Amino acid sequence: MKFERISFANILKTLRDYYGSVTKLAKIAGVDRTYLSKYINFTTAEPPSPKILRKIANASDGLFTYLELMYFCGYFTEEEYDILYKYKKIREV
Repeated sequence: MKFERISFANILKTLRDYYGSVTKLAKIAGVDRTYLSKYINFTTAEPPSPKILRKIANASDGLFTYLELMYFCGYFTEEEYDILYKYKKIREV
């Protein structure tokens, strides 16, 4: 899968709204505010690294998982996502 810029921007907008500002989201995630703004405003075409996605997922308060972020950023296909999601669910039981 390719980097879904619009979907990822919408995720960040949801988190921005959840926290009240990009600044607060960035602080909680431990990511630079301007870095997040580049994705919200579509001024970068490269997906964030898995390390950054982990930080965003951890800051999302359960709204988005690391797997979801990795999928929308093109790190694996839908089929791979489904396999990983099912594996994760099995491990939680």
